Formats: sequence, structure tokens, C-alpha cells
Amino acid sequence: VGSKGGHIDILALLLYDILSLLYFKGGFILVESDSFILYIFFLLCSAYFAASETAYTAVSKVRLRTMADKGNKRAKKALWVCEHFDKTLTTVLIGNNIFHASCASLSALLVLRQFGPEAVVYGTVVTTVIVYLFAEMIPKSLAKARSEEIALLFASSMTVLVQICTPIS
Repeated sequence: VGSKGGHIDILALLLYDILSLLYFKGGFILVESDSFILYIFFLLCSAYFAASETAYTAVSKVRLRTMADKGNKRAKKALWVCEHFDKTLTTVLIGNNIFHASCASLSALLVLRQFGPEAVVYGTVVTTVIVYLFAEMIPKSLAKARSEEIALLFASSMTVLVQICTPIS
């Protein structure tokens, strides 16, 4: 499991298990496309907040300052986010809680509709694994490896979100 190949094998098995759960009595379950798109949207939003948290924690403030001093507007915004990290962290936690809960709720609703109440626990387990991998671990790993790029990429949107959440942070 410690090697890259081991992680890929585990991921492949997980995806196989997820597809196996979707395979039901000889045919694939038809999930409403709007619900599936909404679920993916929730995962992506959660991944955004997880990556943001790690990127702004790991990024070199000295490099951001140097870029900002040279006129880089995104670096100025990223530096502002770093300098207001208490508010940024509160915004990230609010966003993550909203989108994790949204994933869990939508998953429970879809599983309940397709399989009934006894299957909700299985849907919860699958959703927990999906959220852990695709909305937490993978985005955080990428953000740690590319913190400067992610911090600059998310600078404008995170600045706006922090300002929106300021009254409650």
C-alpha cells in the first residue's frame, strides 16, 4: 500500500466496488442525471475547499510577497487570503461542512429511493469513502504538491468567499 502502484490498485478496487454496488439485478440502476450532476458538483465544491485549506497553509508567503511586489494581482489576492487566514479557515470549514453534508444527504436520498431504508447504511459507507478520497485526500495531496499554483488559481474566488463569510467568521 505504501507504493504508488498499491494506491492505484486500491483505487481501482474501490471503483470496481462502487460499480458493483450500482449493478443491481442484471442491469445498472438509472440514477437521475440531475442528481448525479448535483452530487459531482457537491464533491467538486468540497474538493475546492479542501485544496484551498492545504494550499494556503503550505504556500510560501515570501514567494507570494515577491510576486505581489512585482505587480502580480493574483499573488496580491492570495497574500491577502493568507494574511486573513483565521477568516479563510472559517470560510473553508463552513464550505466543507455544507458540501459534505450535501453529499451525504443526496446519497442517502438516492439510496433510499433505489433500495429502501435498509440500504442507507451501505450508501453512507460508500459516500464516506468517495468523499474521503475525492473531496479530501486527493485534493489535499495535489494542493500540497502545487500549493503556489493552487493558491494563485483560487485567489480571486477565495477572496470573495472570505468576504461573504466575514459577518459570521
